[in-house]
Amino acid sequence: MDCLEGYGIPVPRAVLATSAAEAVAAAQELGFPAVLKLSSPQILHKSDVGV
Repeated sequence: MDCLEGYGIPVPRAVLATSAAEAVAAAQELGFPAVLKLSSPQILHKSDVGV
């Protein structure tokens, strides 16, 4: 994303949350609508866990 920002292309802010409470706090700080994305070296795609 640094490359995109370097060219003046706007990118959304991102926060890594490690609990539900952190995710709620991050969404409240960043604003709504909010999007969640899985971040795990063991799970390559959300369909791997039935989501």
